[in-house]
Amino acid sequence: MVKYSVQKRTPEGRLGEVTQWGDVNIRFETPACLLYTKGGHIPHLTWDNVEKRLELSQPPVYQLTLPSLFEAHSAINEYGKGVANFAGMPDGCPVHLSLYDPLLLLKPGYNETKSVSIWTRTGRRKIDPEILCEIVNYFKPQSCQAISDIDTPVDCANKRLTKAVTRTVSLLKDYLEKMDAKNPCSTFASLAGGYSSFHRIKCAEDLGAQEVAAGFTIDGFHSNGDLSQLELNAIEPLIVKVLANLPSGKPRMFNGALNPSQVFELVKFGVDLFDSSFSSSLADQGKAFRLADNYPHDNAFHTIDFNDKSLADDFTPVFPECGCYTCKNYTKGYLCHLRNTDELLCPILLSLHNLQEYDRMFVKIRSYLKEK
Repeated sequence: MVKYSVQKRTPEGRLGEVTQWGDVNIRFETPACLLYTKGGHIPHLTWDNVEKRLELSQPPVYQLTLPSLFEAHSAINEYGKGVANFAGMPDGCPVHLSLYDPLLLLKPGYNETKSVSIWTRTGRRKIDPEILCEIVNYFKPQSCQAISDIDTPVDCANKRLTKAVTRTVSLLKDYLEKMDAKNPCSTFASLAGGYSSFHRIKCAEDLGAQEVAAGFTIDGFHSNGDLSQLELNAIEPLIVKVLANLPSGKPRMFNGALNPSQVFELVKFGVDLFDSSFSSSLADQGKAFRLADNYPHDNAFHTIDFNDKSLADDFTPVFPECGCYTCKNYTKGYLCHLRNTDELLCPILLSLHNLQEYDRMFVKIRSYLKEK
């Protein structure tokens, strides 16, 4: 189970706290993000770097991504101690298994009545309730995302939307029936229904009635990857209606590489949990970001692109006001040199900064809501 309680409701979002995530006791304030991993590791970082160089505001919850781990499930089963131990993850931190990778584009047209498709390094893999139960038993995560049919683009026909909702509800029920009672895993139900208010509300009502759901994942509004063009104003009425039909005492998650402006908009809609994939995506691009000084009153942010060779002779700190390991020890010129010579140190340093800044963003959001 995920023991979650709403601490405060405001017109611009809600404050909450998780005191237990699966079998792990934790004090995890929301709004917050799960730390995105790929293959059981935060991209570009060793666990030694994470523990020694990354300063976070609270003990983290890690997000595992199934496409990056599926091909190792037999080895993880033989190992017998779960994926967190297998990957050498820090002790005592909960892990959440996501069905998709937020940075990996979804491929349309491959879902079936009793299964959905994910894409691994070896190609397409079908995931049905029985396979997901098997993986959960092997991986031993504290929570997981349920299977859902979210292959529903903006122009999706009503008949296809009805099938998507019916499949999503049916797949969840089938999974819960097959789940091993000896190894219970807290399940986040995934909300489908495309861009149809009717189908979204129907799915929310049906899944909200499932008392065993530990929380809810709001899915199907994008195809992962670059979300810079995602217009949240266009889907605000849908999200608000969906959340109004869910139990208020359970956490709501929205996955994706969301920038600080998008995150705060979703917080205002009533979303509690996110992931940190935006930070990793920027590091991959050779960029670092910084929040506006009065964020979230001003939800803007700015980035430095170290592909820009004009920074080569700039020997000032990356962000002078930032206290992260990267900004305290390195200059813009050095980061520019690392980026333009493809040195492995560049994404390491950018990941450390971006993750710490993304975490600071949620500290500022929570402080803002506490003052309301």
